[in-house]
Order: sequence, then structure tokens, then C-alpha cells
Amino acid sequence: MSKVKLKKHLLALSKEEIINVVLDLYDARTEAKAYFEFYLTPDCTAELEKLRMRIVHEFFPVRGLSENPSFAKCKKIVTDFAKMQAYPDCVADLMLTVTEQGNKWALT
Repeated sequence: MSKVKLKKHLLALSKEEIINVVLDLYDARTEAKAYFEFYLTPDCTAELEKLRMRIVHEFFPVRGLSENPSFAKCKKIVTDFAKMQAYPDCVADLMLTVTEQGNKWALT
């Protein structure tokens, strides 16, 4: 579905119906829930720290050393963070975290 088609459909809905669609989306997808929570309270530093820890655990899990960390998961974490309209310096900081942890993992 294109944005134009979606916009046309949403314009045909009442305010209450749009609210219900948004609430259904909030309940259905964890990504949407994270987006709306970040949209309502944009605390970039707190979200950055949470995502940093996910990246660190990808390379260095609680138990032992990861034999083959997934760079695809790390890339998805970064792109999802960028899609939330985070500050560009925070996105760059998260990208550097992936690089730092990758280098640290390679040296162990």
C-alpha cells in the first residue's frame, strides 16, 4: 500500500476510528510501541543506552563469548533507531558502538 492510498483512507475515517487504528497498531507491534513511546517522550540518551547494551550483549553475552555475533542484528538496531527520528549524533554514536564492540570482540 502506498502512502497516498493510506492517507486517502485515513482522511475518510473519523477521529475516533483513527485513534482506534493507532491503538491497535500500538498493541500489535513492539516496534510501533517503541516508536510511539519515543515520540511522546523523546529521551534520546536513555534509548541510546538501552540500545548500546543490546549491541554489547550481541558481542559479549552474559555467559561466555559469542562465537559468531550477528552484525545484521546490530545493523537493524541502528536503522530502527534512526527511523525513530533520533538525533543524528546519537545515531552516529550507536554506529560507533557497533564498530567498537566488533573490534573489541575481534581482539579477544
